[in-house]
Amino acid sequence: METQGWAVTEWLWPPLEGERVRLRPPAPGDEPALIEMATDTRVRRYLGGPADEATAAARAARKAGRLRSLMVRH
Repeated sequence: METQGWAVTEWLWPPLEGERVRLRPPAPGDEPALIEMATDTRVRRYLGGPADEATAAARAARKAGRLRSLMVRH
């Protein structure tokens, strides 16, 4: 979900870390997992349904590329 062009996960900078989990924004290399989640009917059941492969790939590339722009800004 995005709000005014910014990803909801942008507040996760720096990443939140716990004893058994690490939450961080999407990073380069995460595209296959992002596409898999975006096209999965179970994952997207209450989020408007699954995206088609091309749309999911474009969104994944944008989301994974955001980390670089966040690092440049800081």
